[in-house]
Amino acid sequence: MGRWRDRRYERAQIRLQSQIDEATRTIAQQAQDLKQLDEAKSHFFANISHEFRTPLTIIMGMADRLHQQADPQLQQSAGLIKRSGQNLLRLVNQILDLTKLEAGAMSLQPVRADLVGFIRYVAESFQPMATTKGIYLHFQADQPTLDTDFDKDKLNDILSNLLTNALKFTPAGGHISCQLTTHPTYPPLPADYYEAIVPTQSDDDSWISIHIRNTGPGISTQYIPHIFDRFYQQSTLDNPTLSVSGAGGTGIGLSLVRELLLLMHGGLAVRSQTGEETEFVVRLRQTRQSSVPQTPDTDPVVPHQSIPDEVALTAAAGADKPVLLLVEDNDDVARYIVSCIQTDYSVLWAPNGQAGIDLALEKIPDLIISDVMMPGKDGFELCATLKSDERTSHIPIVLLTARSAADDRLTGLRRGAMRT
Repeated sequence: MGRWRDRRYERAQIRLQSQIDEATRTIAQQAQDLKQLDEAKSHFFANISHEFRTPLTIIMGMADRLHQQADPQLQQSAGLIKRSGQNLLRLVNQILDLTKLEAGAMSLQPVRADLVGFIRYVAESFQPMATTKGIYLHFQADQPTLDTDFDKDKLNDILSNLLTNALKFTPAGGHISCQLTTHPTYPPLPADYYEAIVPTQSDDDSWISIHIRNTGPGISTQYIPHIFDRFYQQSTLDNPTLSVSGAGGTGIGLSLVRELLLLMHGGLAVRSQTGEETEFVVRLRQTRQSSVPQTPDTDPVVPHQSIPDEVALTAAAGADKPVLLLVEDNDDVARYIVSCIQTDYSVLWAPNGQAGIDLALEKIPDLIISDVMMPGKDGFELCATLKSDERTSHIPIVLLTARSAADDRLTGLRRGAMRT
């Protein structure tokens, strides 16, 4: 009886080991398949991004030629084409950079230069955009100059993404500050900061902190650990502050910031108070090992493109024209729509859903055109609010959106939007 039990136990062990081996082989094969799929995806993104660059170059070149024409309307259209092309090219370049980082094909090109002057220049290049939006932009440093090593192109990408993000979510009258501080050793952060990157600490290294802080809606605590994930976007309906990439909510910008700082062996942290402010902290080692450029750069980065006043966002009023309220948070899109309809309508413009509701109740327009995806109150909420108010319930509302799924169209219709 005892030998029979032993043999049965041995057979059971053999079957179990066989099942474990088979499961291990399956998992290993699945992991290999996923790796190959990921590599194919990265290859696809790299190839398609390169393909985008050629037509974009042609589009922007032709836009330059059109901008030289005498017709003001043609110049205005060419300006919109060029700025949109530049935004698309920047997104393509970010995808390429992420692909290079993932493949380990990107390297640092540090030079020894004045970091304070460089960051001041980058921050000041955003000043025209901040002024247009009624936002106060400040730069401070605890030293007048700071001689250190850094990669100008990559640091420009990091700062531009963070400042663009801050401008996108700071309301009119708000503040954005960019502050540089130096430390003899790696400085610990308070517990309310989420550290996305914690570099290897060294008592022999001096460190630099760059704090970019903006007033605004903030980010809910439960979403903060995910905002650096590639292509991550929380639904605007759940949390309107999370479309936090540098150029309109792709989920690329903050992921690129994180990957670049990993390449630099730096640090990255974020702190946010819902309804008050958000702060990103970039940490860099202070070293002086690179060569000093023979000719100092007087123009270290291409300045951020401000929006010119080629088209007033509020068209001139006319007694014989119906009044149209345009609710759109993207300035270039708003300018394009105004340029198309200003001959037939007196156009009022609101940059977000709440401002649109307030302006509609004040002016009682004849027609409303609204974007759906906006920070704060979106187009669906605007539609529902105005349709439930007897003062504005009669006004036709047209919703513009790239969300073309049937559920999104039904949501708009249920809230009272026009069917076109």
